[in-house]
Amino acid sequence: MKSLIKFLFVAFASTSLQAQEITQTIRGTVTDAATQQAIPGAAVISLGSNPIKGCMTDLDGNFRLENVSVGRPIVQISMVGYAPLKLSNLVLTSSKELILNISLEATFIQGNTVEIVAKIDKDKPLNELSSVSTRTFSVDEAQRYAGSFGDPARLSTSFAGVVAGNDQRNDIVVRGNSPLGVLWRLEGIDIPSPSHYSGSGTSGGAVSILNTNVLSNSDFSTGAFAAEYGNATSAAFDVKMRKGNNERHEFTGQVGFNGFEAGAEGPLSSNKKSSYLINYRYSTLGALNAVGLEFVEGGVPQYQDLSFKLDFQHKNGKTSLFGIAGTSDIHFKSELDSTVWKDTPAKRQDLKNGSDLVVAGVSHLKFLSPNSTLKLSVAGTGSRFRTSIDSITGSYSQFPTFRSAITESKLVATAVVNSKVGNRSTIRAGIIASRLLFNTDVKLYSPSLAQDIQLADSKGNGDLLQAYSQWHYKAGERWTIDLGLHVLAFSINSKSSLEPRAAIKYQVSGNQNLSLGYGRHSRVLPINVYLRETRISDTESIQSNKSLDLLRANHFVASYDWLIKENLRLKFETYYQELSSVGIQGGRPSSLSVLNYGADFGDVVGPDSLVSNGSGRNQGIELTLEKFFSKNYYFLVTGSLFDSKYKGSDGIERNTAFNNKYAVNILAGKEISMGKEKQNALILSLRQVATGGMWSTPIDLEASRASGFAVYDNNRAFSEQLPAYWRTDIRIGFRKNKKRITEEFGLDFQNLFNRKNIFNRSYNNLSGNIENNYQVGIFPMGLYRITF
Repeated sequence: MKSLIKFLFVAFASTSLQAQEITQTIRGTVTDAATQQAIPGAAVISLGSNPIKGCMTDLDGNFRLENVSVGRPIVQISMVGYAPLKLSNLVLTSSKELILNISLEATFIQGNTVEIVAKIDKDKPLNELSSVSTRTFSVDEAQRYAGSFGDPARLSTSFAGVVAGNDQRNDIVVRGNSPLGVLWRLEGIDIPSPSHYSGSGTSGGAVSILNTNVLSNSDFSTGAFAAEYGNATSAAFDVKMRKGNNERHEFTGQVGFNGFEAGAEGPLSSNKKSSYLINYRYSTLGALNAVGLEFVEGGVPQYQDLSFKLDFQHKNGKTSLFGIAGTSDIHFKSELDSTVWKDTPAKRQDLKNGSDLVVAGVSHLKFLSPNSTLKLSVAGTGSRFRTSIDSITGSYSQFPTFRSAITESKLVATAVVNSKVGNRSTIRAGIIASRLLFNTDVKLYSPSLAQDIQLADSKGNGDLLQAYSQWHYKAGERWTIDLGLHVLAFSINSKSSLEPRAAIKYQVSGNQNLSLGYGRHSRVLPINVYLRETRISDTESIQSNKSLDLLRANHFVASYDWLIKENLRLKFETYYQELSSVGIQGGRPSSLSVLNYGADFGDVVGPDSLVSNGSGRNQGIELTLEKFFSKNYYFLVTGSLFDSKYKGSDGIERNTAFNNKYAVNILAGKEISMGKEKQNALILSLRQVATGGMWSTPIDLEASRASGFAVYDNNRAFSEQLPAYWRTDIRIGFRKNKKRITEEFGLDFQNLFNRKNIFNRSYNNLSGNIENNYQVGIFPMGLYRITF
């Protein structure tokens, strides 16, 4: 680490030797936001250049700005009949052309009462049909923000209403909801959790498979979703992959916390109408361990992943092939020495855990008319979660005590039609048809029965059908209305849901908006919950959860959005969420509820004999004050006050596990231009997070001492709140531009002050006491990236 810091100072010193101005090209396409049709004749200007550079888009909507100084350019796009747009969150380096795919939204102006000014790109989502509780996040933010580690999920914990599940994983809690309710969508396809060391039924893992080197700007929604998003009750990530450079070959090499990486992109043919983009990564600790360098005791994380995208431009449309794949394993070996078992019982077990993910698809966008498009997609997804635990006997032989193998696959076909009716209406309708294939085998050894107990044993298939339609209407100069309907049907439990969606926005002035939103939503529970086996005799079992209903929710949202200055935004949102048909324990009074599932590591099997009679509610208010990146600095201050409650079969209203009560995030950053031509940059970022503690069920100490293992007082479930959580993260980086090469060095410190945040409490049978288990302490991480 000292050598890395020394290298940073050497890099800073060398900047004074550079005098020649380094420039690069900005190019791309401008399209209609509703139809994705090219917009010819749009004016594109680089405001930060001296002199100002500009051009017009050609018949295919393409533009090119050459010899633009590297750094932080500002690009403005304008066209008659469309709202002008200003892009300020850009990074232009010497090694890569900056390729922009820009969408303009049509305007409806009846008179001169509303002033139309160039709006910055960060104050509205990419999806114009998402009116409330949605914001855009960029690749630059994921790489720049302290504590994000290039992970979209960890990045989102800086946003209002979002709390991290724990430091070791990227599961997120949104507005008090279980992480189970999060939807991940990649290139229009709903996918399983895109993380290494994930588990069935979870929405996160230890390391994201999504690689920021191949991603584009994307949307993140936290409530009252647009009609196109289904099978979600908490949040929706709508992730896009960028296109590769279709004119020249470019390369990336990187090493850091997430792994050793290599990437490439470029044209597939000489006509410049096709491109490729590919990136491969292998875990840093795994690679070092393979050559005999061991930096951790116990299990070494071994993972690797691959991301790719191929794009082809046709006369009447576009075709893309895309995919991600990842595999991860970790092995905690037992200690074959009985003298250490007393002090460390875990050393008497041999634990292996792993997960696999693959997503591959093809999409084709066809221009039906100047105002209509049809997008067809076919994809396959597959995920596998495996865990094995072996115990060691006194004679040092192994015998299996737990086995879990859960495989889930899905074949997906989607069709989406976009039509623009004049400059006032946009209609979007689509269908998502999914064929589910599953195979679950979960066994637990019972010492009292001296045999395995089958917790889940099913192989089969089912169908998940979704359809939606939504209408975006500009009712005048100030009013915008969004109406939609989503329909979902799940064959395994023969349940369906009819889900109306609505939002209305009123433009109080040119820079202030009031919005109201409503959405009815539902979520299919993890497949292994439905397939949970219940033994009714020594030889017979039934699937007692198979008739469980969908988890259902009503979302109500009201917001006020004020763009105080061009780059300063203030936003208030308040919400109320009513949850119904919640899975709870049947047959006896209990505090159990599926609303508390989702943040645990590993497979989620859960209890049997559940019924859909539970309920819950979430309510809160959120504040966001954000200074978008300009004049070389930015800040983001968010605050949330919320309450999350539920009822189990005992009828008692309790806190959910995720009812932190409050969350505050303060994020700030600065870039200091260096060198005589100001073409290099020192990058600084600081983040402070403070939240209320999560809730847990107290351990009955006397009963635990009598039993020899932890006994929980379920009559007081989730009545004990852990101490408040706070953490400081810092990032120091340096970006150096040479003639055709860009280097970036970074040093991150998570939990800079080594705060001991309690993760949970457990019973130690050796000491007979309750002990605190802590989150991750101070954790330094270095990064080096080179592009050419």
